[in-house]
Amino acid sequence: MRLELEIGELTLLGFRPQDRHRIGDALRDELVRLLEARPPTAAPPASTERIDGGSFAASPHPDVVGRRIARAVHGGLG
Repeated sequence: MRLELEIGELTLLGFRPQDRHRIGDALRDELVRLLEARPPTAAPPASTERIDGGSFAASPHPDVVGRRIARAVHGGLG
């Protein structure tokens, strides 16, 4: 299965603006890793406005935050 995922906007509240790239890079890297290891069990809709990934524990480390967001998104894909 070929899956194309585009995150048009990621709103991060409560994090330092200078951490946005580290969070985004960690999110991308972890999501790619997760999707390669465990693709979604069902085909997602052709277009999805929003994915509810639930919640995750915050961390002061931008890389950890990005990985946790990726896991939440991956879980929301099914």
